Amino acid sequence: MASTTPSTSFGSETAELPAYEIKEAADYRHDAKVADASDDEKAINVEDAFVKESWNNPPANKYRLCSSFALFTAASLFLSCFGVLIPEFEKDYHLSHITVSLITVGLFVGAVLTAATTNKTHLSLGRCGTGVIAGLCMGLGSLLVAIHPPWPAIPVMVFLAGYGIAALDPVASAWVGSLHHATGFLGMLQGFFGIGSTIAPLIANGMIEHEIPYYKFFYVPFALSMFGSLGFLISFWGENGAKYIRDTSSSKKSGVDQTKEILKNKVSWILGLFVLVNWGAEGIISNWTVVYLTDARGGSSSNASIVNSMFWLSYTIGRFVLVWVVGVIPRKWRGKGPMSFFISVSLILDLMFWLLPTFAGSSVAACLLGFFCGPLYPLILSMLTKLLPPHLHVGAIAIGSALGSAGSSVFPIAAGALGEYKGISMIHPLILGIYVLELVLWYCLPASSSKSMSAGRHG
Repeated sequence: MASTTPSTSFGSETAELPAYEIKEAADYRHDAKVADASDDEKAINVEDAFVKESWNNPPANKYRLCSSFALFTAASLFLSCFGVLIPEFEKDYHLSHITVSLITVGLFVGAVLTAATTNKTHLSLGRCGTGVIAGLCMGLGSLLVAIHPPWPAIPVMVFLAGYGIAALDPVASAWVGSLHHATGFLGMLQGFFGIGSTIAPLIANGMIEHEIPYYKFFYVPFALSMFGSLGFLISFWGENGAKYIRDTSSSKKSGVDQTKEILKNKVSWILGLFVLVNWGAEGIISNWTVVYLTDARGGSSSNASIVNSMFWLSYTIGRFVLVWVVGVIPRKWRGKGPMSFFISVSLILDLMFWLLPTFAGSSVAACLLGFFCGPLYPLILSMLTKLLPPHLHVGAIAIGSALGSAGSSVFPIAAGALGEYKGISMIHPLILGIYVLELVLWYCLPASSSKSMSAGRHG
């Protein structure tokens, strides 16, 4: 599908490259030159030849961003309420801990189904169709939970919403990753997810304290999902399958063929494993911070809950601030340094969270930890869009999300088992080990240059 351009010079190398590769290479080598259409040997700058879309060019992009932000907030409202509401589900439906864990299973199965189907939906329905289906699934799942059905319907509705949430991540993240200043906007997109994660427990707690039926909380993500879906439909109208194929220079391979191509690519596996352990660490912190602060540091449940909320607030601020700062650093000075710094600081702060003997000291360390670990996922998404060709972005993000869902389910369970056997303080060596593994995986990735992009594509 990609057309070739005249001979392109990168230093001493000359190669015939597809248009999308030239466009990507322009982000890294501003001095690259191509001959113009008349072949008169007058070189022009590659970046001038291929201008990326920006947040306001075309004008519809402003509304596309707003609808994506709304849907991401709705997704996080749905996902982040269960820490508070699971005890209410248990009391209401008379469930055991094992039975209520089917909620987590439903979310994971939805993510796996998305990974298996998202390439096909993009090739046939494009960004518009895929995004609207994602929003409608989120909204319908939320609505059906809100009307308080019998228990067997709850995991099914959670699965439906989980499919929508998992489908939303690749369609929105891949598009935002194609914009000018993509790193900063990916941070904003994931920052809106953090906003929902911060306010969902507060809203749910407030409803319980005011004796409002807990299941009515789900009307909130339902309403926001419907609003975002309508905005997505209007602003992305015309972004069908044919347009998606043209924009990504994708061949008309089946979704299965593209998935096989992703699975053969070592870069996509490294990125996927990074997401798996990253979401796993966040799941451990989210699920066990309150227990750790109450059992190991003698804090009250209410104060520990406030610390947990402050962790998510600082996590959100970190995504908005630090990712944008990284995005404006000149590329030649950026390299792998910022990400390595954030992971290293997160490791040190978790060590302080573990070893400081007072509730106040551990609480401050936990809040600062959120600020520095928040940017990790947006930055790995940004790297994915640089190392893989455009037609693999959606599938790679979907597979990463499925692995991340597995990590956020399995790692907290493993941490709980370890804490029960060895003491709750032992969750921290597990988190520290994850951060060390993240550093190793980060340095296993090739450098973000035109050469490494090509190498990454072909495994």
